[in-house]
Order: sequence, then structure tokens, then C-alpha cells
Amino acid sequence: MKKRIVPILIAVLLIVTAAVAVWHLSTREQYEAGGLTVRFGGTETVLKADSLTKSEIHGETVNGKGEASAIDAQGVALSEVLKAAGVDPAAVERIEVIASDEYRAEVTGDELRDEGKVCLILQDGGGFQMIVFGDPNSKRNVRDLVAVEVQ
Repeated sequence: MKKRIVPILIAVLLIVTAAVAVWHLSTREQYEAGGLTVRFGGTETVLKADSLTKSEIHGETVNGKGEASAIDAQGVALSEVLKAAGVDPAAVERIEVIASDEYRAEVTGDELRDEGKVCLILQDGGGFQMIVFGDPNSKRNVRDLVAVEVQ
């Protein structure tokens, strides 16, 4: 009898886990493929990478272990992305960026207005990664961005 309980418990746990995973994935917000959604004041604007004027981005990031990584990529300042979406960077207090896996990170308005500090670089497979230069918190270097929420 005891030998049968363990496989039954494992099967029940697998079924519950699968049900929760399906529910979670079905509640995630959908974003336009290949676009970056900018939300501000109740409006949504979807920007495509090819619609933005990109330039060379050079700098260095440092991870939590103190290891430096050089950044040499094509990209655009986050403030320019906001301007392209019709948002005045001078009026921004806080921004939240959202990755395709729902990971979120925040940037202050002061960081946004500090020229060259917060940039979006093009990833090899398409899409954008946010880089916050001079920030020891590498968790804000978010990959696979799908949305920017301005607050």
C-alpha cells in the first residue's frame, strides 16, 4: 500500500504543476512581436527597432562580482525611445521596463535624463536589452525588452 502512495502523490503533483503553469502562461500579457510597447498616460505606442535612429553605444558594465564587461553595440538612448513615442523625458519621474519573461526593472527620471547612462542596445537575435552604465546592480541590464511603462 505504501509503495503505491508515492507514485500517486508524484502524479498528482505533476498534474497540479502543469495546471498552474498553463494558467500562469495564459494570464501573461501579449506584446507585438519585434516591437517595443511604450505606455504613458493611458496610451500605448508600439515602436519597431528599424524605426529608431541608432548609433554606436560604447561603455562598460560591472556585475555584482565586480567583473567588468565592455559594451560595443548599436543602440539608442532610452530618452530617445520615449521621444519617438511622444513622451517628454523631462516630465518622467520613473520608468519600469518589462522583459518577455515578465522580469521588471526600474529607472528613475534623473537616470533617464543623464545623457548616455540608460541605453537600449540591439540584441543579436533581435529585440532590445537595457543597459544602465555605471550601475553596480547588473540586474537592471534587462534582456528581451517588450514594454516600457512611464510613470
